[in-house]
Amino acid sequence: IVTTNLTVENAVVNEEEYTQTIPLVKGDNLFSTYIVPTNPDVSVIMKSIIDDESLIKMQDEAGNSFEYWGSYGGWINNIGSVEQTEGYNIRVKTNCTLQVTGKMVVTPLDIPLNTGWNIISFPRTEQVDAMTVIQTLIDQNKLVKVQDEAGNSIENLKQYGGWINNIGNFVPGKAYKIKVNAS
Repeated sequence: IVTTNLTVENAVVNEEEYTQTIPLVKGDNLFSTYIVPTNPDVSVIMKSIIDDESLIKMQDEAGNSFEYWGSYGGWINNIGSVEQTEGYNIRVKTNCTLQVTGKMVVTPLDIPLNTGWNIISFPRTEQVDAMTVIQTLIDQNKLVKVQDEAGNSIENLKQYGGWINNIGNFVPGKAYKIKVNAS
């Protein structure tokens, strides 16, 4: 078994509690956090945007959801807990903010990738050039494509320019879709 990992480095190691505020725009967003939540249960983390009636649905890369089933059970959590290596798709009715409180993610952090599409976290407190983050996957010939929530990509245009970064920087609070050709 060959395992591919993406390592995200960050020099901050601290046991204090922090709150990360993640802006969300009406519609679909890809989000992640650099916080290990005090209580990582999705229903606890989403409570404030449920209470203000902003949340429509949250999904992980496997399609598991946290959504309202009305009289069939209310809010159903098929995701469980927010994981520090994972990114999530979240759909909201209005522009709003999600706040996550807890300890900082300890980095470097290996993010396991499965063959095909993954949604990865970006657990850093500052923006970083996206090519710097994913360069090891390019060097290993395992990266196929990276996309942000707007559909901007990093992909190999081969004879038309090689690897092109149309994402720019990875941004704290965001998540990214990444496709690899090997786990």
